[in-house]
Amino acid sequence: ALIDLTVKERIISWDLTATNLVQSGVKVDQGENIVIEFILTDLAEPPGQQAITGATILLTLGSDEYPLVEKVNGTYTYTLTTGSIDTFFAAKVLTGEFTITKEDYIKISIPITIVVDMTEIFPGFPMFYFLMIVGSIAAVAGSLVIYRVIQQRRIPTFVKKVRSMKKNIKGKKNIPNSLLYPSKEQFIVKKFGDKWGKLGLSIEEILGIKGKVKKEKRPEDKIKKIKLDEKKIKKEKLKQDKLEKKKLEDNEVPKEKGEDE
Repeated sequence: ALIDLTVKERIISWDLTATNLVQSGVKVDQGENIVIEFILTDLAEPPGQQAITGATILLTLGSDEYPLVEKVNGTYTYTLTTGSIDTFFAAKVLTGEFTITKEDYIKISIPITIVVDMTEIFPGFPMFYFLMIVGSIAAVAGSLVIYRVIQQRRIPTFVKKVRSMKKNIKGKKNIPNSLLYPSKEQFIVKKFGDKWGKLGLSIEEILGIKGKVKKEKRPEDKIKKIKLDEKKIKKEKLKQDKLEKKKLEDNEVPKEKGEDE
């Protein structure tokens, strides 16, 4: 007599729990750990003997494999860390699968998708966007400060002094002497600085105020310079006119001699 014997592989019943698991997907913030737990049972066994021990469960993400460890009979766990996953610029999506194998049992593959959100500085607020906003504010503030400094430097000194005096008058404060007239040392430098310079001496160093006194052109000095420039231009023009007139006279003299002959 012939006996045809077929041995069928048994079916593994499984139950998966994980941090923030919804259907076949897990979503966590960067740095948050994902705790994974599988419970394997054989429903064909009598109650109390249904736990499947000695099975191999692997979590595969790309080229990386993470084996789950059996802690209790039929219970397998693994903690996946996300601290090393770079999500500074954008969230990271990891797709993979769980593979369950055991001798005499049908192999099982379970797909899984893990979404690791961007690094957060506050709950619900990614650090990247925070740095972008802060950087933009700093850039605008820096530009305004630079613009303000440039505008202040363009204002003549005497205008600044007038504004300062006006402010003191409105506030009913005493006007500092420095706003009314220069100090004795400043006056000496302005009056005799050039003459001492011709002798190769620095009156600023002698008075101990080098670098503290800035020579300023007085309004009358500016007017005087403009007048001197105008006189110089007129003088040059007169000189040019005389030269042209002389050339014309020199050209007319030979003509007159020719007519007399």
